[in-house]
Amino acid sequence: MPPPSRATANEFADARFLSRFHHLPNFISLSRILLGGALLFVYSARDVRGYLLSLGLIGVALVSDVADGFLARRLRLASRTGYVIDGLGDRAVVLAIILALLSEHCLNLIVAWLFVMREVGIYALRTLHKDWYEAARGLRRFSRLYAATIRLWLLSYLMADGCRLFTRFDPYHNDIFSVTQAALTILAFTVSYYPLYLLAFSAPQFAPPTG
Repeated sequence: MPPPSRATANEFADARFLSRFHHLPNFISLSRILLGGALLFVYSARDVRGYLLSLGLIGVALVSDVADGFLARRLRLASRTGYVIDGLGDRAVVLAIILALLSEHCLNLIVAWLFVMREVGIYALRTLHKDWYEAARGLRRFSRLYAATIRLWLLSYLMADGCRLFTRFDPYHNDIFSVTQAALTILAFTVSYYPLYLLAFSAPQFAPPTG
């Protein structure tokens, strides 16, 4: 039997390497769920230490969001499962920030509820839509716009809390800040619920059970 070629040996070594790190991107994505829980525990708009620690956790979450996608592509481990888990980790952090802001009494309850229902609706439709992955890819530009808008919207609140902690200026009593928040909220709802509407009307319709 001839010895294995160098190409075969390299492929075998690559396969062993990939097998060791096969779940690493998903573990990084899931770690954001823990970060979201920790953020709920430490966030404070009235305590400098809690506020700075929260910013550190958010920074780690942002780095992990870049790292899991980079590793998945670099190690050729991108999959539908990874796509869902990555989105789950992102939503864990976003919803944690929304709930933290709600607990600090600087976020409208209806606004928070609408954002939570949007995330529930997305995952509900995924259970009904047979080709949700392909359908979602067609709406990727809306997803990216929503991600950028919601992050900017939340960042404005975090910056406002920082201003109240480190300066005497209170943005929550400023008309410009209020108008900006209203505009960002409307934009975030538009780019988040419109894809949900399209997915809902493209999902297959199931007949009600009989008997």
